[in-house]
Amino acid sequence: MYFLQVKKRLSLEFEKVLRKGNFPEPPDYIESPDDYFARIVDNKNLDDDVRTGAAVWFGYLMYPRENLKFQERVKYALAWESAIQAYKESFSTRESSQGYQGQSNEKYG
Repeated sequence: MYFLQVKKRLSLEFEKVLRKGNFPEPPDYIESPDDYFARIVDNKNLDDDVRTGAAVWFGYLMYPRENLKFQERVKYALAWESAIQAYKESFSTRESSQGYQGQSNEKYG
């Protein structure tokens, strides 16, 4: 039960990070949160601020893995996956309620 509460709280915070960072709409399928941020970093068509923000969060995700903190890594990865999914869904909600065209997955890379 505690893990689910922590995951939900982290996921909500991570979703706020995605919104504030103005990250592009995630594609329908991503391998992992690392993959999402790595592709943003590699996409030269995006603003430097967005790419730098993605690099910061990519490093944040790599830290537990590189320091053998596997439980922490799993906790953060699951929360990020949930946040990215909610962020993705917010694009379709905006599109249907406001006529928003959204950012295409082509911009993602």
